[in-house]
Order: sequence, then C-alpha cells, then structure tokens
Amino acid sequence: MANLLKNPDFEGGAWRQTHTGQQLGEISVPQDWVCFWREGGKVPHDLDNKDGYKRPECKVIAKQPPFLKPLRIQSGNQAWLCFTFFGIHDAGLYQRVEGLTPGMRLRASAWAHAWSSQGDNASKSDTQGGGKYNFTFRVGIDPKGGTDPWSEDIVWSDAKNYYDAYQQTPPVEAVAQGSAVTVFLRSTVMWRFKHCDSYWDNAELTIVGEGELPGLTPGPTPGPTPTPTPVVEPQVPTAAKKITVTIKPKATDKPDVLQNVIDNVALDPGSYTMKVLIDDVEAGKADFEVK
Repeated sequence: MANLLKNPDFEGGAWRQTHTGQQLGEISVPQDWVCFWREGGKVPHDLDNKDGYKRPECKVIAKQPPFLKPLRIQSGNQAWLCFTFFGIHDAGLYQRVEGLTPGMRLRASAWAHAWSSQGDNASKSDTQGGGKYNFTFRVGIDPKGGTDPWSEDIVWSDAKNYYDAYQQTPPVEAVAQGSAVTVFLRSTVMWRFKHCDSYWDNAELTIVGEGELPGLTPGPTPGPTPTPTPVVEPQVPTAAKKITVTIKPKATDKPDVLQNVIDNVALDPGSYTMKVLIDDVEAGKADFEVK
C-alpha cells in the first residue's frame, strides 16, 4: 500500500515550520512537516509545576554519535528528536495530505520511543513506579483536514508508553470528510525529569478502504493534562488492581480524575479500583474496566 505522506521517514531535508508561524533556532523540523506544542497553562496533576508546559527543543538527528548507543534511528539515516530539560511538554508534528476522495478510509501509524530519566544513563529510562507513565505516544487523524492540534475533530490512537527502543504506535483509522486529512504525531510528558526526550521515525498513512467506520466517530482530544501517577499495588484475590490518587489540600482545580485515568494513562487491560484520598482521608472510590 502506498504511503500518502511526504517525507514519512524524515530522510529528506529540514526546515523550521511551526504551528505559530515562528521560525525558531532551537526547532528544526523534517521538511513537509510542521511542529506544534502546548506552552504554559496549569498542570492539575502537579501543582508544584508553576511553569506549565514548555516549548520543546526539536531537531532532525543523523545516524551518528551520540545517537548510536542506543540507536535512535529506527531505519535509514535520520529521525526526529523533540525534548525538554527539567520540564514537561505536549508536542509533536503534523502534515496535511491533500488530493483525497471523500469517503476514503485511512490508517496512520508511526514508530516512537522515549528516553525519560532523572540521570544521565542514555541506555536506561527511569520506569520504576510512576515513571512508567511519564511519556505517552499517540497518532491522530483529523478527517476534515484541520491543523489545530487540540481540535475535537481529531481521532486519536490508543496512548502507549514506549522507552529506550522503537515500537510502532497502535494504528488509528478515520474516514476522509473532504479532499484532505491531517496526520498528527504527539508525545505528552507528565513529570519534570532531567531528560524528557521523544524520538520519532517512519510515519505512515495508507488507504484501507471506503465508507464509514462502524462505531468510530471523532471524540474529544485527549486532555493535555495527564492524570496523577497511578500506584499499582500487589494483586488482591479478585485480581483487581488498585490505583490511589491523592489531591493536595487547597487545590482549586480538581480534574475529572477517573476520566483522565482512562483517557491519558496507558494502563494494561483489566479491572481496576481507583481510591481517591484527600489529605490522607478516603473520599471515595470507583471501579472501572480497561479493555
């Protein structure tokens, strides 16, 4: 199947196109793609973070040191790096694809992974405890061809946590509503680790059929704010897993904790019990399924 994206493997040239129209020295983008990011704002899951989301530094990287050990190129000679240093980001790339026939069913995916660490060992991310959930990767399609990364029209793939080695994102499908669609590659960071580096390579958009996708309609954009860190405790006899969420006192903005857990944390399939503690006192709990 033909790949409809231009420069999908980032082997072409680079430019400095951004969603704001600014050309910034610290942001280099694969040609035919546009960089986007969220900047500032509140971080309800980390009230001590007064800076909010940071504008990342981004660049096309080559198959040469320091990107050989570990290898940060999935194939070919180039990939794309987007990172923040002691800060969080919600950022990525998009490309608008034109010349389509309305009603085409399209599928998108890409390869990605993170280096997420409080230390300087580039071969190993810190994935103990809540560190497992620091990075999420997802791919989206706007079936109307819009270029707003936060649009509710975007159909997003499942969010996944990938560290230290490339993995392919879950595919996402959508039906073109007009003559163009837009593909988005997005990584979101929860915690201000020293190294918050996302690597992308080999994006793909293919035609897989025609007509509507049963049961698939564009849903709300995954929230920019990930949930509080889930703590998975030893299994109880019912095989349910427990998640404890603590809301700090005097917090004026309390997120929809359960929905944010479901939408933004890449939990394994299964049955979960979420307990909400406020000032170490149980305020409620809820059971939910992840399929």
